[in-house]
Amino acid sequence: MKNKFTAVAVLALPLVVWLTSATTNESFAGDYYRVGTINKSHHYRDNEDFNETHNGIYIVHNRNSFGTYLNSEDEQSVFFARYRPINEIFSFTYGVALGYEIGIVPIVGVSAQVSIFRLTLTQDAAVMGLEFSVL
Repeated sequence: MKNKFTAVAVLALPLVVWLTSATTNESFAGDYYRVGTINKSHHYRDNEDFNETHNGIYIVHNRNSFGTYLNSEDEQSVFFARYRPINEIFSFTYGVALGYEIGIVPIVGVSAQVSIFRLTLTQDAAVMGLEFSVL
């Protein structure tokens, strides 16, 4: 990070958006929490050298997720995303990630979850991880 303001913004902005969304858009009667990991990715462009091991962790409250990971540029990123179910396995995923050289990066994709295994296909990469129910 170039300065302290950037570091604070990278951490605070997605958290504020996530908390606002989680508290205003969802019914608390059906609350559930999950913890997930972002482990590996495979980028569609083979002509560039990307970090594909991410050591990330995130939390999910209902359909909102917030987390951090080591991004493709070997920098720490934070993200906020929402899930919209398509059926029992697939969901549409959208959000933003901060911490990249270009600034804010959109996240748009389709996720599939079978048991604890989650695969998300975004515009740039296939991302693999694990997701566990907490409550």
